[in-house]
Amino acid sequence: MPRASTPLIDAAYTTIKAVEASLSGDAETKVVICIQTDGQENASNEHSWEDLSALVEEKQALGWQFNFMGAGIDAYDQGARMGIAVHQTLSYNHLDPMAHKAAFMAAAENTRLFSRGAVKSTSYSDEQKRAAGDKYTGSAAGHSRKAASKAHTKKGSSIQGDFKL
Repeated sequence: MPRASTPLIDAAYTTIKAVEASLSGDAETKVVICIQTDGQENASNEHSWEDLSALVEEKQALGWQFNFMGAGIDAYDQGARMGIAVHQTLSYNHLDPMAHKAAFMAAAENTRLFSRGAVKSTSYSDEQKRAAGDKYTGSAAGHSRKAASKAHTKKGSSIQGDFKL
């Protein structure tokens, strides 16, 4: 809905905490959190960018994967503020049905490969970003060197276990 409120920080924070609670100390399950939005944060009142970034960093240290998908927006700034790396962020063209489909197919495929242990992260490839119509990907390098650096250091970690939705 145009001009609607988007409490993106609160929604992401609450979701991460709910997933944490559902695991009940299960350190073996591979976790992938994919945050998707068509709007900019403009309505959170319970948590801050700093709260969310710290929570994401804490969970990344445990091997959790985070992806951020923005529909028709430059997702890279918001992804970086959350602590999500450039290569795990995608800004897709939601007005093009093929690009829209490509974005969700990429997220599903990357999650599937990660859950099977075939890849060490749920990063989007340049090819996946192009197929999704990510017109911001060329400028993404400047958005978050810190977030990208953090994610690259996590690539070597491996957690065994079943993938759960």
